[in-house]
Amino acid sequence: MFIIKKNSIILFMKNKVIEAPLTNSSKRKLEEKINGFRLAKTDNLWKQFVVDFSVYKHIFISERGRSFSSLDDLDFDIEDLLNEIGKGIERGHLIALKEIIDLKYLYDLKLSITADLKEKIIYRTNEILVPETSAHGDLHIGNIIISPEGLPKLIDWEHYEAKSSYLFDVLHFCTREICNKYNCSWTEAIQNNELKNYSFLFSELRKYNLNLVDLKIGYILNRITLESKKKFKYLMYLPEGHTEKYNYVLKYLDNLL
Repeated sequence: MFIIKKNSIILFMKNKVIEAPLTNSSKRKLEEKINGFRLAKTDNLWKQFVVDFSVYKHIFISERGRSFSSLDDLDFDIEDLLNEIGKGIERGHLIALKEIIDLKYLYDLKLSITADLKEKIIYRTNEILVPETSAHGDLHIGNIIISPEGLPKLIDWEHYEAKSSYLFDVLHFCTREICNKYNCSWTEAIQNNELKNYSFLFSELRKYNLNLVDLKIGYILNRITLESKKKFKYLMYLPEGHTEKYNYVLKYLDNLL
């Protein structure tokens, strides 16, 4: 079976997935994915969770496994997966948000960031400390598979960040669950009170004496910069509606600060 998705041909075989780009933008995106896979494969935190893959010219071949459509479909506890990932994290190595979020880039986006909001961002990103790790960048249920050997693996590494915090991945997983439930964007999901229902999120926060508001602040800033950078890289422009979407969530951020 094959599909055409986001200007790429994707062929699903018994144990493999073959992807080939059809346009320059999809080629750039595939190159970014391949680069992310390669970086994650050499990263002690993530390497055991990267599916087997190979590259032939501009064709990407990866291991196919059993996929899931919702958290309820998982036949293992997501907290077990997070704990396994957490084993590779150096405890006590905390870093200020300002050190892992590209604030200069954020300001250059010319969003609705007033002088007052900018001052608040500078203050809080200096104050809030998170574990410094690499990050998958787009952890959600659709990017988790079970390999033929029965092991949990992660796919789609094009958003991999070498300097970030895996806590952003944990919160992103929760926001994406809400996105799927209500067919909304992450900018809306991050404001949803149902985030309080994800016990594994708070288990991770307690390990670092953080609260949800602190993590939301970092996540929003990180998500805007990460997402917009990728859009510019793939498409060479920021798609229509993104500026409005970011300004919408910045109003919520202002209230959090």
